[in-house]
Amino acid sequence: MAGLCSIIREKKILGHGGGYDGFISNTTFVPEEKLGMVFLTNKNSSLYYPLKYKTLDVLLGTDEETDWSADFLSMMSGREGQKEEARAKAEEARAKDSKPTLPVEAYLGTYNCKMYGDAKVYMDGDQMMLDMEPTDIFLGELNHWQYNTWQIEFKQVPSLPPGLVNFVIDDQGKVVEMQIDIPNPDFYFTELEFIKVK
Repeated sequence: MAGLCSIIREKKILGHGGGYDGFISNTTFVPEEKLGMVFLTNKNSSLYYPLKYKTLDVLLGTDEETDWSADFLSMMSGREGQKEEARAKAEEARAKDSKPTLPVEAYLGTYNCKMYGDAKVYMDGDQMMLDMEPTDIFLGELNHWQYNTWQIEFKQVPSLPPGLVNFVIDDQGKVVEMQIDIPNPDFYFTELEFIKVK
């Protein structure tokens, strides 16, 4: 998460947050009050948000009564509702009865990205798999979504939502590229250009 500067109770507030699967952290400073605080959690949770603002209210001596927990619960519920709505729309719009253009074997092989390294698409029994080799936890099942697109979920990375892997076919009918789209704020899969090399 990027750094943040804001004005709260007429005070300049500086902060920065970040985290990974299983923990979130936040630092907050009020320079003119020589005040600083750090919140550490061992859970993927927004708990520190209302806690931070309630703490600021107490330490800055405000008389205003704001129910920060209710405010943030409402905000997070709204976000979850938007995500569910987007998932439902995508499911409704997809062509469920469509088939891949080519036999499954045509999509298998090694794809290379100069910035990232190799990713392999292979069969594990009857299951198509994607292994982004430089990162052990980026290993997941590919399940057909529509046409030349499969759904991927990296189950070892619970903070990542399911995404899509699209295979590009050239005018000779050969798979030449793999495009990965897993929307999230930390790792930009869409910037990776995976070219089929074998």
